[in-house]
This record gives sequence, structure tokens and C-alpha cells, in this order.
Amino acid sequence: MSTKLVNLRSEGRKKFLLPLGDIHWGHPGCDQAQVEGYLEWAKREDAWILLMGDLIENNTKGSVGAGVYEQTMPPDQQIDEILNLFGPHTSRIVGMLTGNHEERSFKDNGIDPSKYMARVLGVPYLRYAGFLRTVVGGYTYITYATHGGSGSATVAGKLNAVKKLSGVAQADVYLMGHMHDLIESTSTVRTVDSRNRTVRDARQHFVVTGSFLGYEDSYSEMKNYSPPKLGAPRVRYSGEEKAVHVSI
Repeated sequence: MSTKLVNLRSEGRKKFLLPLGDIHWGHPGCDQAQVEGYLEWAKREDAWILLMGDLIENNTKGSVGAGVYEQTMPPDQQIDEILNLFGPHTSRIVGMLTGNHEERSFKDNGIDPSKYMARVLGVPYLRYAGFLRTVVGGYTYITYATHGGSGSATVAGKLNAVKKLSGVAQADVYLMGHMHDLIESTSTVRTVDSRNRTVRDARQHFVVTGSFLGYEDSYSEMKNYSPPKLGAPRVRYSGEEKAVHVSI
């Protein structure tokens, strides 16, 4: 069974969240060294890690294109290697989402690789979407995350897809994967502070959470899309004021 809310707390002056996904482990273009570099950063900073889906390539006989022949290892080995990769970091992993590549197995035979990986790692399974309620210092932040499913190829289209999440959930930070780009945008909304009985401005952050799949010989190159920036965003929650900073 999946959960939809994870409660987190840090007493420090700041706390980082690393939304890490669209790794596509097993694809020949997966930048494994860069994934490992981000995990080393998370270890140094004691950052929370949220797994955003598409951790494995997971091409099956029914997958579109020739991916089943191009992947560098079978899906079973992809799962084993992902578990070995994230095993030392389970104390920092706050949740796992599934992605459309993991969903291929569920559609074909009813087996959910993400659910299995979450169970082995001992981390909360959010499945398609979920909330993080993070208290840092004396400030509370709500983050809404989903793997997403947009086919947008332009920056404007990708931003529009993640901004639509504000019509689904109320949050300070919105995270969406799938679109293989690193993009962040903000907007300001007016809100009522019930505790202080005042009206204040609230900043909302909309983030496309990147990928680790290179451009050469990829689907993006075949379709003549622009090469995306690889990697993952770093979300910093302040414990000294109500403020979020996103580095991409």
C-alpha cells in the first residue's frame, strides 16, 4: 500500500531535499557517475532524498521502439543494481515515486518494480504522487511531488505542465519529473495567515526535476529536441525564515 504524506523535521538552520529521478539505469546513455556524485553530495550535506521515478530503463518486449535490444542489462539486473546503489542511503530517502518506465511491468504482468524496491529499501512508497510536510526550525513547508506524464518538448510547455499542479494540490514547492530537463520558476500568491490574522504574500516554486540520460543517440536527439541540462535540483528549506531556494 502506498502512503500520500510523509512528515519530516529538522532542527537545523537549513535543510536540503534532493529530488532524484529519471536515471534510466540500464540505458546506454545513463550517466552513472553523475548519479553517484549527487549521492555523495547528499551524504555530505545529510540531505533528504526523494526518488522521482524512472530509476530503471525497464524495456520489455512490448515497449515502443528497439529499447529492449538497446538496454545494457535485463530489468532484473537493473533493479538489483539500483538497490545496491541506494542501499547505503536509506536513512536519507524520504519517499519513492514510480515512473512510466516502471509502470511497463505493471501494465504487462501486474508487477510493480517500484513497490518492490521501496519495500526492500524500507522507504515510503508514494506511487504516483505524494506530499512532504517538512518542518525546518520553526517553519513548515508543503511539497507536492509527482513523476508526471507530459509530452511537452519546449521549456514553456514543461513549465505549464508543472504549474498545472497548483490546480491539483496546495503547496509551497511543486516537483515533477519525466520531462528530462532542469527548470525552476516561481510565482507569488496572496494568502491569509490565520495564526497572525494578516494577509501576506506566499512564494510558490515549480520545479522540473531533471534526468541523467545523455543526449547522444537518445530519443531527444532522434526527435531533434534541444539537449537538456542533466542532473537534479537541490531544494533548500530555511529554518530562519519562511523561504525556499532551488538550485539547478
